[in-house]
Amino acid sequence: MIYPKALEAVFRSLADLKQDRRAEEAMTYERSRGPELIPEGADMSQYNQISSVDTPNEVVKMLETEGGLATLQKAMPKPTEKPVPDIPTGGQDKKQFKPTPGQMIPDFSSREPTTKQEDTVAKPVKFQFNPSNTLTNFLTGAEGFIPTVTEAVESKLNPELKKTFDIGYGHKLTPEEYKSGLVYGIRVRDDKGEFIPISEKDALKILNQDIKEKARITKVEYENQTGKKFSDLSKTIQELLVESTFNGLSPKNAPGLTTAASKNDIKGIVDNMTDRFTGPAGKRVILGDRNKRLWNSYLDKLSQNLSKQEYGQLKNKVLIERQPKKFGGRIESDPYKRQPRFI
Repeated sequence: MIYPKALEAVFRSLADLKQDRRAEEAMTYERSRGPELIPEGADMSQYNQISSVDTPNEVVKMLETEGGLATLQKAMPKPTEKPVPDIPTGGQDKKQFKPTPGQMIPDFSSREPTTKQEDTVAKPVKFQFNPSNTLTNFLTGAEGFIPTVTEAVESKLNPELKKTFDIGYGHKLTPEEYKSGLVYGIRVRDDKGEFIPISEKDALKILNQDIKEKARITKVEYENQTGKKFSDLSKTIQELLVESTFNGLSPKNAPGLTTAASKNDIKGIVDNMTDRFTGPAGKRVILGDRNKRLWNSYLDKLSQNLSKQEYGQLKNKVLIERQPKKFGGRIESDPYKRQPRFI
């Protein structure tokens, strides 16, 4: 049985509670706009003007027709989420924000500035070739010292070739160097346009730069031709290939030597390194002096692991067969012991 008076008393209590909550919401909203508008302890009656939409009779009807107390609970005012004021982004403001009671705390984690970690890219290691004293001494001896810019022997021997010019230990001037008078920053021509001599110290500086450049070319061409790493070769074979490039035959222009080196074919290396000539067609001369230097500096040691018979055959080929021939009691001269070119 439902007692209307009791329900009316309940309803009035609920209505009072509803009005108090709405008044509190209004005051909170006004204070968020400006705290000075509503002082502490202000009379709430001016904010308590929100009348209930429900009457005791309506409550009784709801209880009778829709299930009583459950329907009454549905009719009670529901708490609403209070608006969150605009808050500056950034982790530095997180500690300064103080929410009011019942106010949701925003998630700052998604607003924190993050530092993107760059992908680590391995920097390529610059190729460095450190020649041994053996290679430096070989080249200074085989090339000889030219103190002043001089026309190259191969162009003298073959007038059909374009003139080229050498200086120092076998350095061939580029057109830009010939015009500017500077070789790796070293002056070889004075202000009057005349070629001037350089010191052996400067010649060695030029040679060291030439070796680095020839080594770079050798490495690139060898790896392109064979698909193998230049660094996997022994130091001796590396320097022989660099010497060959210095002398005019880089790996792509000396396929026999390149293949032999990639297979560690000692006999093939010796055969290709000593089969060199200079001079025009029909008048070519074997580079006997260079072959002797190659044998004494590199090839003799390189051939030590061969059989005694194979070693003897190679030594005979380099030091006897591949030397200038005798004609009518005289020995054919080697016209160019410094820097031969292959014509």
